[in-house]
Amino acid sequence: MHRILLLLLLLISTRAEAQQILPQDKLLHLGGSYVIGATATSIAYYYTKDKKTATIIGVSAVLLAGLGKELWDIKYGNPEINDLAADITGGTLGILTVKINF
Repeated sequence: MHRILLLLLLLISTRAEAQQILPQDKLLHLGGSYVIGATATSIAYYYTKDKKTATIIGVSAVLLAGLGKELWDIKYGNPEINDLAADITGGTLGILTVKINF
């Protein structure tokens, strides 16, 4: 419980600073990919009980989501390579967070 409170305090205190460094869109990519990476890795590990397979599935899910979104943006939005970089960073953090608990 103490760890959660410390994490919340850290997030609240750095929120304003993060928005100055990264635009809102990149933060959304980072957060969304974090959730996708952590969720896909957790579910894969639950069913396979294999760390390597779970990691590969997590990475694949993040890359598919990130590349899919950027391909969609080519026709309907504004594609940016920095969005993909934010996706990869967020996904990696999500996967690492889950792997620490394995």
